[in-house]
Formats: sequence, C-alpha cells, structure tokens
Amino acid sequence: MRNIISAISITICLGMLNTVVARPPTPAKQITRQVPHHDKRLTTLHELFTTLGINVDPTYEAMNTYAQAHWIRKPAQERWQMELSTHQPQADKIIASLKQLGMIDRIDPSVQNPDYALVLGATVYRMRARMQHMIELINAGTFAPKQIVILTGDRPLDPIQEPESLLLDKAFIRSDWQCPESLPTTESESARFVWDQLQRSDQVNTIPVVFVATPMLEKNGKLVRPTTVDTLETWLKTSPAVGSIVAVSDNPFAPYQNETMKPTLIKAGWFKHKGTLETVGLAFAPQDDDEKVAILLDNVARYIYSILQVEKALVTAK
Repeated sequence: MRNIISAISITICLGMLNTVVARPPTPAKQITRQVPHHDKRLTTLHELFTTLGINVDPTYEAMNTYAQAHWIRKPAQERWQMELSTHQPQADKIIASLKQLGMIDRIDPSVQNPDYALVLGATVYRMRARMQHMIELINAGTFAPKQIVILTGDRPLDPIQEPESLLLDKAFIRSDWQCPESLPTTESESARFVWDQLQRSDQVNTIPVVFVATPMLEKNGKLVRPTTVDTLETWLKTSPAVGSIVAVSDNPFAPYQNETMKPTLIKAGWFKHKGTLETVGLAFAPQDDDEKVAILLDNVARYIYSILQVEKALVTAK
C-alpha cells in the first residue's frame, strides 16, 4: 500500500451509513460577523507549515502567500496532472493535520430536510460517488431535500480519467437502463448520463431534480473550465428562493468547497436573509492520483485562500 493509504485506515462503502458527528450548517447569525483571525483552523494550519519545516508567520495572509507560490497547481492544470510533491514522505503528518481540519472523516448532514441538496460537479468517478451517497442517505430516511440541484460545467471529459469503461461501469447501472446512441463528452452531459444510470427508489424519484450547466469560460484568450463558484453563480442567476443548502461533496475537498462558496452567497445576501450552508460527503478514500500529497496541499492552499475571501466578503457586506 502507498504512503497515504498506510497513513490512515478508512473503510468506505457507498451503501454503508455509519454514525458520525454531524457538522452544523452556517447560520446567518454566524456568517454575518468576521471570522476570528486567531481561530483553531489558523493554529492547525500553522502547525502543518511548521511540521513541514516551513517558516511563515502564523497568519492566513503569510500562509496564503507561501501556499499560492509553492502548492497551488498551474493554471489550466487538473489535480491528477500534478507531479509528486517533495513532501510526499511526510504524508502521514499531513493527513493528521487535515483530519483536524475536517478534511479526512466523513461528514453527514445536520439538516435533514434542506431546501436544496447541491451535488457539486467533478470527474465522473467523484460525481457518481456523490450522487450515490446522497441516494443512500435519502433511502435510509436520514436525508430528505426538497430539491436536488446538480451543478456542473461544460468541461470536456478527460479520456484517461474518464474513459468509456468508467461511463459504462456495470456496478453502477440499473438493470433496465438503456444506453443512448452516443456517450457524453462533457461533465454536464455526463452528470445527466450517470444520474439516469443509477438505481433510484420512489423516495428519490419524488424529489425534483434540476441540472445546472455552466459553459466554458474565456480567460486571457483561452477557454477554461468553470469552477465551483462559477457553477454556483449560474444557479443563483435562476433566482432560487433563499433557504437551507446542503452541498454534497467528498473529502478532502468538502471544507474547501464550503469556504469557497461562502463569498458568493454572502454577496447574494443568502445568509442575510436567513439562508444556511453546510457541505457534507464521504470520508477521504485515496484513488490512484489522489494519493499524491501535491493534491492535498493544493487543496489546503485553496482552503486558506478561500478563508481570506470570506473575510473580505464579510467586510464588504457590512
């Protein structure tokens, strides 16, 4: 087994519903004040830097400057395309810190009947796992959203990470499913494709499902894939009624994605009008390239940056 797998033992089954401590959503009364600058997250993050032998001041700003320069992946580069980090041998120490930050263990919804369950777009593998996990929660009677919203971008599918064999994996296809004449070529198309394949109970099928696709974006003369924030903004343009959101992701990405969505929701007045947000998902289960420490540190870099963006949004919203 590789370093990361040996660093932590996690048994994951998409159909298994373990009892865990749920993280409460972010209510308006909490989001309308600035995040304390010296909070537990700050201490844990600085300890991570110190453990890795990196000397930076114990501030989000200082850590962000370093992380953006050394950990963030290159523009237009996908996670699975990253090279091995020089910190790969310290995987076990990194995992220990990420566990404290809520990036390792499974996170279950604390709101059982949210207005919206937002399934966040990703690779076919991750998107299918997120959908399946949500379906299992609904079937178990522990989760009953009023509406399911699947946020995606028109990113072209990667032929290596998302081959035809993955799209047609029989382990996730209901017996009466019929394959269309052509396979999906984008993330948005694959979301509908995968959702249609999954076995869904009557309980799931009674919940309205909305697919929100965001086109590729032009930046500096090049087409780039939409980010989580871009897809969230596309959905908000449809003027959904303010309410409770449970975003469905998976770890190690759930805390980062929770923070990265907050500034957009703050600007939209979501929390001001008593809306809430929490992001949930399965525990960290390394899969091939995901075992790279470089991917974990890239995620940490984005997490730190997002925390600072939340603080800026809160100041602007005053």
